[in-house]
Amino acid sequence: MNTSRAVRALSDAVQVRTVSYSDRALMDSSEFERFHALLEATFPLVHSRLEKTALGHNLLFRWRGSPPTAGAPVSQPIALMSHMDVVPADDEGWEHPPFSGDVADGFVWGRGTLDIKVGLIGILEAIEELLEQGFAPACDVYVISSCDEEIGERGGINDIADYLAAAGVRLAWVLDEGGVVGDGMLPGLTRSLAVVGVAEKGYLDLELSVEMPGGHSSSPGRATSIGVLGQAVARIEASQMPGRLIGPVAEFLAQVGPHLPQPRRLLLSNPRLFAPFIVRALLASPETAAMVRTTTAPTMINGGVKPNVLAPRASALVNFRVLPGDTADDVVAHVTAAIGDPRVKVKVLVDSPASTVSPAAGAGFDLIRQCIGEFWPEAVTAPYLVTGATDSKALESLADGVYRFTPCRLSRADLNRMHSVNERVSIENIETAVQFFKTIILRAQE
Repeated sequence: MNTSRAVRALSDAVQVRTVSYSDRALMDSSEFERFHALLEATFPLVHSRLEKTALGHNLLFRWRGSPPTAGAPVSQPIALMSHMDVVPADDEGWEHPPFSGDVADGFVWGRGTLDIKVGLIGILEAIEELLEQGFAPACDVYVISSCDEEIGERGGINDIADYLAAAGVRLAWVLDEGGVVGDGMLPGLTRSLAVVGVAEKGYLDLELSVEMPGGHSSSPGRATSIGVLGQAVARIEASQMPGRLIGPVAEFLAQVGPHLPQPRRLLLSNPRLFAPFIVRALLASPETAAMVRTTTAPTMINGGVKPNVLAPRASALVNFRVLPGDTADDVVAHVTAAIGDPRVKVKVLVDSPASTVSPAAGAGFDLIRQCIGEFWPEAVTAPYLVTGATDSKALESLADGVYRFTPCRLSRADLNRMHSVNERVSIENIETAVQFFKTIILRAQE
């Protein structure tokens, strides 16, 4: 493979500040245009041989498959996804500036290296190399890259989904960012663990608000808006949503369990039988509790304009990551009951329901598992529940399966760099990503 081109491409891509903001007026259109130009200059065959559609700053490429022979069925298209936008970053705390794209110590450094420009560059470099080798796919291959995934609301991916739906496209499977290959990810598991997301949690923002008479702080009443709000927040933190074992998590445990020592092997290999004990154990840790319940996180609070003035209104924003099977109505009912105070008003601000669950067997998942086995033969591969959010959920009505896997081997320390300082990706992982995407494209034609 052309390692130097892939490394240079990722380094150059990081230097383009494709930062997305909830306030879209803050997004620099010229940076996204510069990013598009960089991709075209770096991957000329991709841009000359594939059909490119720009929907705003979102990109959709179609690599047409070869016409089938007479009487042969038409193969379903596949889609590879990786967004181009990144979260903001300043220079403080970075060993290498966040938009430097420095190549040092065997890594490319900078914001978006892991999340997820390594994916987009890996996909495009893989296709460029296949085109250089004269390869032509039997099925259509779509490449999808949105410009606003990090915002977490309806945006570019929905425009792409609408475009594909209007064109009558039905995808065999979709592969987006998600799980990785890691070591030491599960106590007692001595082998590497590769997790492929088959579902993702929903996203819900609730506003809690209290309105009470204001006045001078020298003569407060028995209760204040801020005091009532504070009690409400404390109550919902103390009364979390109940835990339960859902399909993707039970399947994850069933597939990983046989590789653990006793007694965990017996317990986790039979998740349905021992569900109450497993749920109780997973709820004991914040990291694993997210797998079995809708999580509650107060993230913003507002109230008061001056130290000596009683606030007439106080509000808090509480974020919930919603377990498949729970709904916004379920969460609102739970929160209202937990607060138990009619002075606190509950309002839904953002509601993005949990995804459907894709099959952990069949053409898409089995192919991804096969490719993982080729690159990391020592790894245990298992389906899992993505606790964050990805663009791919918008395509689930257009595909037989939607999967989430980033072909990189990462440590816990590496994962903690995402959306934080010193984000970086190793040159070895860049090479593997390119080779993985080449392999999965080739295997999809068989």
